[in-house]
Amino acid sequence: MKDQNKLYKTELHCHSKDASPCGTQSAEQLVEIYQKAGYDTVVLTNHYSHLVYCHYGCKNIDEYVDIFMRGFGNMKKAAEGKLTVLLAMELRMKDTPNDYLCFGVDEDYLRNNPNIFDLTYQEFFSVCEQKGWLFVQAHPFRH
Repeated sequence: MKDQNKLYKTELHCHSKDASPCGTQSAEQLVEIYQKAGYDTVVLTNHYSHLVYCHYGCKNIDEYVDIFMRGFGNMKKAAEGKLTVLLAMELRMKDTPNDYLCFGVDEDYLRNNPNIFDLTYQEFFSVCEQKGWLFVQAHPFRH
């Protein structure tokens, strides 16, 4: 039986270079770093935006989702038996310079909603409310 009073050390905002241009560490390196630091869980929030789509020269949304999910798959595989890795994303829509963290998103949603970048942040917030996902500003103190 699990100890109900155990505290868990969790990283909620992490990027890997496997799928985020700003990332400096591979999924394997991140697992090693977080494990050594005593973390139990890492939420991988690689960037998901039209800018990153263009950065990778993607021809369609499936190609972009493949890159995005590869980062998650690499980290999950490297973390097997060491850390729990959860999927999220740092999303930017075209109507705002702000980035938002979305916890709860899944691959099926990304593949079936190629117009995600065309939504306003308020429209996507409504999607999150409907699905029970958490949607918060990633960097609230930026100008």
